[in-house]
Amino acid sequence: MAAPVGEALLGQVQAARAALSGLPGLLARVGSDELPELAAAAAGAVAAACAAQAAVVLEAEDRGVIAESDHPRVPAWVQQSHVEAGVPVSPSRARALGAIARICDRQDAAPLREAVLEGRVTVEAADLLAATYRRLQGSITVKSWDGVMDALIGLAAHGVNRRELAAMEEQLIGQYGTEGEYEERERRYERRDFTELTLNPRTGMYEGRVRLDPASAAVVIAAINALSAPRPTKPAGRDSHGVTDADAAGAADGADDAGAAGAADGGPADDEDDARDAATAGKPEPDLRTAGERRADALVALAAHAAVPDKNTPGTGAKAKVVVTIKLADLVAGQSEALPGVFADLVRTHRERTGGTGFLTDHNHGCGTTAFGHTLTPGQVRVLSCDAQIIPAILGTGPEPLDLGRGKRLITPALATYLAMRDGGCTFPGCSMPPAWCDGHHLVSWLMGGPTDRHNTALLCRHHHTVVHRYGFVGVVVVGEVRWSRADGTPIGNRPRAG
Repeated sequence: MAAPVGEALLGQVQAARAALSGLPGLLARVGSDELPELAAAAAGAVAAACAAQAAVVLEAEDRGVIAESDHPRVPAWVQQSHVEAGVPVSPSRARALGAIARICDRQDAAPLREAVLEGRVTVEAADLLAATYRRLQGSITVKSWDGVMDALIGLAAHGVNRRELAAMEEQLIGQYGTEGEYEERERRYERRDFTELTLNPRTGMYEGRVRLDPASAAVVIAAINALSAPRPTKPAGRDSHGVTDADAAGAADGADDAGAAGAADGGPADDEDDARDAATAGKPEPDLRTAGERRADALVALAAHAAVPDKNTPGTGAKAKVVVTIKLADLVAGQSEALPGVFADLVRTHRERTGGTGFLTDHNHGCGTTAFGHTLTPGQVRVLSCDAQIIPAILGTGPEPLDLGRGKRLITPALATYLAMRDGGCTFPGCSMPPAWCDGHHLVSWLMGGPTDRHNTALLCRHHHTVVHRYGFVGVVVVGEVRWSRADGTPIGNRPRAG
């Protein structure tokens, strides 16, 4: 006597599961050339198993089996079936099966149900399609909804994602949207918003939210994308030092002339380092930032560019203004020798008033505060100070200022023009950011007395400006060209950074 259909199906499914469970232990005996075909077969089995699960769930929902069970909602019923099988299930998949069960009982969703049961559309994709389909039904006017559903299924079969579905939804609304939908969208576009950046105390990062209409978003996205490409890329014929191939060949000739003398000085260890440097010299320094970090840096670069003073453009000129404070007791006690020349008159005046006597007091470690009350680390202060308006301020025994000096911008417009002509953009090896998007950087920090002149300044994009300060990279001007290296003199290449 033949076994009932249900019992036979159960036996087949259990046998298929047992066969697949034993597959990992047999892979060692499979040839490498057979693995691609086996991977494709496994993918097909997964799709068939998912379709079979969806078919059982939909059948149970149609018959009222789920409604009459101890778990009368589809997601809970699906989760319980996984518990009984001893296998995990993601909550999102259980919810997606519930959504499909709700949408697929409608006549106009029959093609979607069929696509899921045939394995042409995954359960997760069908959930997205169903949500899109429901929204479109209230937003557009078309003659054939079957055509809309077929188009959605066709997209899902090719692996459409949430973003691509949203773009297609916008296109359909743009072409077939109802009059009421157009009016609602116009009202919605007026509610664009950019919340104030606020401090998240858990992360120490400032966060906000942007909401833009499509036209405004297109402008912002285009600008961000243009500035957020990975950098640097290696220029043709130039190594990570910025040395041309011809220069490198000349250096090699010079090394040959040196002969045994160089070997005697350096020894085998130096030879190994030189060989390693030579192997990495032609490679660019990789951009290790994530896509999100690059976009964030691009936003800061846009803001910094808008803040460059321009007398012909109202609203510009908000570039950094640094008020440098020093306590009077420290000043007259001889603590001002390391300060730059901008303090010379103040030092002389106060020493004359006090006779050069005083005492040492505690002071901070270089942390800064913005006009908005945001605390800056010493490294951030140094980055901003490279191209800022510097105002010296002398404090008394308390926080009140006794003397406020006149502001002096370190990088003058004439020097900025010279640097743009000389450097042609960011001077970090391999970077191609143009001058307009770069900061002026002091090769020897002005905090250490470095002068603000053409021999001690160079252009750096905001990303590499931060990198140079963070890792202490050293730049020098050689015959009108800026050369960069690490603090220990090794080239900037692909070798791991120390520390």
